[in-house]
Amino acid sequence: EDLTCREFVDPYNGITDATGLASVIDDNGHGTHVSGTSAQCTNNGIGTAGVAPGAAIMPVKVMDKDAMATTMSLYQGMVWAIEHEADVINLSLGLDCSAPWPVCSDQVIDFLVDQAHEAGIVVVASSGNGGGSFVASPANHPLTIGVGATTIADEPAPYTAGGDGLDVLAPGGSIYAGIWQETFDENGVWGYYMWNGTSMSAPHVTGTVALMRSVNPEASPDFVRSVLTETAVDLDEPGWDEISGYGRIDAAAAVQAIRYAPDDPCPTTEVCSGIFAIGQSGLWSLTPRLSSASSTDFYYGVPGDIAFSGDWNCDGVRTPGLYRQSDGFVYLRNSNTQGIADTSFYF
Repeated sequence: EDLTCREFVDPYNGITDATGLASVIDDNGHGTHVSGTSAQCTNNGIGTAGVAPGAAIMPVKVMDKDAMATTMSLYQGMVWAIEHEADVINLSLGLDCSAPWPVCSDQVIDFLVDQAHEAGIVVVASSGNGGGSFVASPANHPLTIGVGATTIADEPAPYTAGGDGLDVLAPGGSIYAGIWQETFDENGVWGYYMWNGTSMSAPHVTGTVALMRSVNPEASPDFVRSVLTETAVDLDEPGWDEISGYGRIDAAAAVQAIRYAPDDPCPTTEVCSGIFAIGQSGLWSLTPRLSSASSTDFYYGVPGDIAFSGDWNCDGVRTPGLYRQSDGFVYLRNSNTQGIADTSFYF
């Protein structure tokens, strides 16, 4: 009842190769729960709310009533999503791994992840619920956004698989409190039930990606990942770590950052030109000027600053920066800590 406001586009059953909404009826409950987290209706007085309630859902069924998928059904489903130009693919599923990628992987699915990435589609996958230091496949693929889970205490969930391939965390619940979403129980009774797992955390990221692309539709998958990781709230040691990746996602910060940051590669000419110009509106535009100027010293970070990153001097390295709303300037920093920075701007 809380998905009735949704637009469903291009429904497909990768098991039976059938199309139409009737072909993707949920006989397990997992798909409905996950879809609701990403894009369930909101402000309607019914049930709960999705992260991106304005997004359309492309329901692609690849699992049977026992929540089992085959390589073939997943292949069929991903090909369908790629060919029908999905913006983001959520894979709340995975093969548990006891080794890192590519030792633990499915070559067919890896190929499709590559194809999706080449087509500009962001692929989000759950890291796995077995704990340990090996992320499930395909979340461990370098081109997917691997998502682990946090508890209601905003800590890494003990069941989350970590290690290489874990990019960020998102709410997934714990054994004491899960994520409420519309689904049905073992008796087929529809209602709002509490489920736990990285399957529940991945669609929080998928919904966030939908929000990000709603304000920057041309953002590449790599740029989306970089903004998500750079705006995440660090929960452990500074920077990436095996238990929490880059931290728990901050949807509001990610949407703000991707709205103001450009995603154009630096030109290959001798002089780096036309990177950005900022007016009082804070919108990006190009400028043909070929000059450079040094910034003044400043203390990095004040309330209201909007964080982003970019390759400002065309050295191939993305550098963190911020747009300071109070004075309309862009500032860059030369380290990952607060302090005085002395950098050059290239226009």
